[in-house]
Amino acid sequence: MFSEYVRDDSAGLQLASFQLHWRIPCPTSPVAAFGYRIGIVTDQASRTTANFSLPTLESSSMLQELNNDNFDTALEQAPGLYAVRFWAEWCSPCRTMSPIFKDVAQDMQGTVLFGEVDLDQAPELAGRYGVQSIPTVLLFKDGKVIDRLTGAAPKPNVARFINNHLS
Repeated sequence: MFSEYVRDDSAGLQLASFQLHWRIPCPTSPVAAFGYRIGIVTDQASRTTANFSLPTLESSSMLQELNNDNFDTALEQAPGLYAVRFWAEWCSPCRTMSPIFKDVAQDMQGTVLFGEVDLDQAPELAGRYGVQSIPTVLLFKDGKVIDRLTGAAPKPNVARFINNHLS
């Protein structure tokens, strides 16, 4: 939280303040969301406030950014299926697949957990799971890889790939 206070030293009163509250996702929570809340206290004595809220970015809560530090913990804490997309910024098929994966994550929110691994940030994870081409989606259940989808695929194919393992 960032706060800045304007003070009238002659009267010893706080006349106005500006507060910026940030909520950021917990790196181990697959369903964490983040947003912003801005509050302006105009008169400390009467507690007159004006609050402005920006909408929470729900799409952020659907995809957890995974890396070397949080990958194992996220899989251990995940009940059921966890779909993890391995990608890189420089990969054109990965950029094509990004909105598709986010759409599927939104459609299946509450049933399957979704995460992403940027290979430029965590190349060790690709080696550990034998990811040789990107984009690749690995499907985990109880911390073990149960299936993989390699290459860019349309939304119905990605949804079918995941749905085949829900029963």
